[in-house]
Amino acid sequence: SCMLLQPDGRIVVGGSAEATAQSFGATRLNADGSLDPSFGINGSQTTVVGSGINVFEEMTLQADGKLVHTGQMGNDVAVVRLASDGSADFSFGIGGSVVTPLPTDDSGYGIAMQPDGKIVVVGAARGGAGGDDIIVLRYISGVNMGIEESGSLTDVKLYPDPAQDRITISFTEPLSNHALLTLVNATGQAVVLSSLAVQRSSDGRECNIALNGMAAGPYWLRVQDGSDVRSKAFVKE
Repeated sequence: SCMLLQPDGRIVVGGSAEATAQSFGATRLNADGSLDPSFGINGSQTTVVGSGINVFEEMTLQADGKLVHTGQMGNDVAVVRLASDGSADFSFGIGGSVVTPLPTDDSGYGIAMQPDGKIVVVGAARGGAGGDDIIVLRYISGVNMGIEESGSLTDVKLYPDPAQDRITISFTEPLSNHALLTLVNATGQAVVLSSLAVQRSSDGRECNIALNGMAAGPYWLRVQDGSDVRSKAFVKE
């Protein structure tokens, strides 16, 4: 659990809530200690992330008044963002939360905002071959983590949609050899596509991506080439 003092004197208290299911909980108090009825439901808000046990660890305040929490969902790092009134911020991740799966048992313990608005989470990765490790993750606070169609969509085509075993994405401008392709599923889990799954044309203007073994449902393909980030949504049957 933790506590945060807002610039206006109001106090936010965060922790793990267990009313119906273990979840991320936050309560806001006025400067005089009374519950702030303008926050959440009668001053409190709970957020259930995924299907695993939720453990709240730390929170911070963005410059625009949004609250960002970090902790653990199951064995993965979880980040939750609330609007200034305590409601879920649907512009962030899936339903206001992002879960980052790593190969170990992981949790976020500290969170801070960079001057450019990016979110930095520090945590622990437990159970690795060499023992416990420190992890540092960074999130783009103003972007939907690749879940929202964005970027120069007029020069990006993705087909077929819906897709089955393979999709093709084409670009007006060629991708560099360092471009990173990531698939994000409906639970916010991201998979960085390996060179084995992606076949690129010789001119860098087209990529064929194998979807074998992936569950049916909505996905978002995020393409990052240097500072240029483009995303497209599609459905796998």
